[in-house]
Amino acid sequence: MQKKSKSLSHEPADKRKMLELTLEYLNDGLIIVDNNGTVKSINKFAQALTGWDKDCAEDMELKQVLRLHESDKIEKTGRLLLETINSEASVDIGEDTVLISKTGNEINVSGTFSNIFDENSNSSLGVAVLFRDVTKIRNMKNELEKEKEQAQAANMAKSSFLANMSHEIRTPINGIEGMIDLTLNTELTREQRENLLIAKECSNSLIEVINNILDLSKIEAGKMKLNCSVFSLRELTETLIKTNIVHAREKGILLSFEVFDGIYSGDSHKISQILNNLLSNAIKFTDHGRVYLTAEIIDEDESKALLKFSVEDTGIGISAQDMDKLFKSFSQIDDTYTRKYGGTGLGLVISKKLAELMGGEITAESIKGRGSIFSLTIMLDKQSNLLDTAETGEASSIPEHILSTPAKILIAEDNIPNQEVLKRMLRRKNYEVKVADNGDMVLNMLNAEKFDVVLMDIQMPVMDGVEVTRIIRENEKKTGEHLQIIALTAYAIKGDREKFLSLGMDDYISKPVIMTELYSCIEKAVSKGKDTTYRDAEFYLDTVIMHPTDDKKTSIEEVSALLNKLIDSVNDEDFKSCEDVSHALKKYSRYLKSPVMKNAAFRAELAARRKDTRFLKEQAEIIKEELSKIK
Repeated sequence: MQKKSKSLSHEPADKRKMLELTLEYLNDGLIIVDNNGTVKSINKFAQALTGWDKDCAEDMELKQVLRLHESDKIEKTGRLLLETINSEASVDIGEDTVLISKTGNEINVSGTFSNIFDENSNSSLGVAVLFRDVTKIRNMKNELEKEKEQAQAANMAKSSFLANMSHEIRTPINGIEGMIDLTLNTELTREQRENLLIAKECSNSLIEVINNILDLSKIEAGKMKLNCSVFSLRELTETLIKTNIVHAREKGILLSFEVFDGIYSGDSHKISQILNNLLSNAIKFTDHGRVYLTAEIIDEDESKALLKFSVEDTGIGISAQDMDKLFKSFSQIDDTYTRKYGGTGLGLVISKKLAELMGGEITAESIKGRGSIFSLTIMLDKQSNLLDTAETGEASSIPEHILSTPAKILIAEDNIPNQEVLKRMLRRKNYEVKVADNGDMVLNMLNAEKFDVVLMDIQMPVMDGVEVTRIIRENEKKTGEHLQIIALTAYAIKGDREKFLSLGMDDYISKPVIMTELYSCIEKAVSKGKDTTYRDAEFYLDTVIMHPTDDKKTSIEEVSALLNKLIDSVNDEDFKSCEDVSHALKKYSRYLKSPVMKNAAFRAELAARRKDTRFLKEQAEIIKEELSKIK
């Protein structure tokens, strides 16, 4: 009994010893202080981090031993201690805290100031400071941040390189394709025509490769945006079939489709791009039989529908072991297929990424030698069964009397082959054409004579197209005129159109220039310049119908109110309101017979659509000055 009693009498002491040793050899620094901030205990790890040994540190002030600073060298220890004592709670040491040791070494630390609270006496006995070295963790985070920044910079450099590469390649291709098109419109032998058509097909294939690389770069950089619109499923499908029917017939393949008629809202351009990739691939890898496009509703409710598009072919098929090679960049099933069928393998990669961007997916089923089925499943918003005329394009048709209007066009282009191509294309339509080799020459020619349209190349010597456009628009603030400027450039990355429009251009054509697109774009520009009643379809959407009153004094008051509303809307960045108010101001300007106000209101309306706050403010100021003159 005595031995047992002896063992029990030593148990509390053993526990205390174990606790002391645990705290002493804890892998974090630990310092115990009283409520006056005097160090009462410091463990080995804390000694190592601070540089103070136990004998010296004990009975010293905490802020002498544990010298904590903010990253900007502001003392932190005293503040943390006082905050902990007063709050009777724990206070964190943030990772931005720097510990300066006795020898002057600086390390990053994190940890906690905790109140030692005695529940029996209901009072604080002191504070326990637990801290650790996080220098390595901080360095790792900094390295990761640097690597992230470097990766982002590399991505931007790659995008910039691809944009420049696109420009450099498209510029000569523009000359090649233009000359081919012009020559195809002349008297040719059958062999000559076939040779030119083959050359044109090769040129188109090169452009397709460039477009795919640029699309992939845009997706990887996270800059590919969705542009939703209302579209007819049947019209979209019929367009796809028309695009691919010639190639299918050349191979003796039956190309057919079966879809229902429905109106949906979504990014129809990207859906078409995906389905066109799937159809062209199916035709490419099918030597006999058929390619069949179908669409079906998998699930739907009152507002949405889950659609599944399937492209089925009777082509070469894919073996089970080769299925994992699908949807990988620059990858095809094997070298044999690559040699026979050609291509980069980017089409499926881009299709998959575009589908995922829209919240959909692409799947594939195939049996070697028996064909494949590629399917796109995507959720779309349901719309009414009638398309607005703006969606079908009916409202954007050009009045017949405008089409024959003669026009004077200035070509701003430094590349001589491209100058020649454009001159020949435009003269076929009997336009009067002049050429400027650089931006400075453009301004001189515009000062000397009037032009209806400027085809403005972006990259030019002396002064680039963007700067020339800026100067033209600045001068127009004084004259109240508006020259139609069409950006003509080899830059063709998604978003370039919006960028150039925001810089003051009225329209955009990418190289290589297609004759029909060029003619359509110019006729549209000429009609806008010649006929003030002509507007494109977007003009008619959601506009405010306002009728000026017959009382000129009242009209001036209403213009003042509208101007104030425009300024407020600009400040609030309510671009829809800006567009509506600008349109209303344009109506009043006609009644007040003010071309300056009319042109400024028109430019403000366009700026509102582009969400260009700076330009909106400039136009509002012009309207304000003009209103003062009218008053």
